[in-house]
Amino acid sequence: MWGIFLESVVIFKNYMGFHQHRYLAFLYLGILLYLWFAEKDRHKRVVFVYAPTLLLLLFFCPLFRKLFVRWFAYACFCPVMRLHGNRNPQSGFEGDMISGIGLFGSGADNEVWSYGEEIFEICKKYMNIREQLRPYVREQMQLAHEKGTPVMRPLFYDFPEDAASWDVDDAYMFGPELLVAPVLWKDVETRQVYLPAGCRWTDCHTGKVLEGGQTVTAEAPADVIPVFRREGSELALKL
Repeated sequence: MWGIFLESVVIFKNYMGFHQHRYLAFLYLGILLYLWFAEKDRHKRVVFVYAPTLLLLLFFCPLFRKLFVRWFAYACFCPVMRLHGNRNPQSGFEGDMISGIGLFGSGADNEVWSYGEEIFEICKKYMNIREQLRPYVREQMQLAHEKGTPVMRPLFYDFPEDAASWDVDDAYMFGPELLVAPVLWKDVETRQVYLPAGCRWTDCHTGKVLEGGQTVTAEAPADVIPVFRREGSELALKL
């Protein structure tokens, strides 16, 4: 039992000191404020950060909950899936304010069941999917450790001969078998996704098999992040 546990250990660090890059598995990026992309920013390039530190400096409002589930689904297809954050309203401000000890008590509830039954069901869905992906994720992390192969990478990494893949900046490959296209804007239930040429792709939501080298319209209701399985993959993934 302990052998299995030790094989799963990763080093987590919230400070990047001298030479720390030699030993880290992943680095804490700080508490980030996640927002929807504005309509006017659709032309801007997207930078996907491998950010297991999710969310949360916003109030419990319907718009926030919509944002929450989109980030939760995205996190399912990151190297590390980890819900964390500091949320309003705050409570328990006690302690020595000069030293900072006790400056923050406890933020608002952040368990997956804290946002209502509908959100809870979506979170459960992606936690189950993540568990299904565990062997695949471990395999990709092992490759990252041994060969420096990025777990998350742009499409052109796996499809360098496909010129169109070099222009895709709003989707990524999660390992060699899954293409992930997160929803970046509010109140949308479809999005355009480019599928690289050279193989066929299966929509993990609809099960439809599609030819590569084309842009398709993917369904993206509140509980679905568009994910496509590369031809030849043995992953039995259903969204």
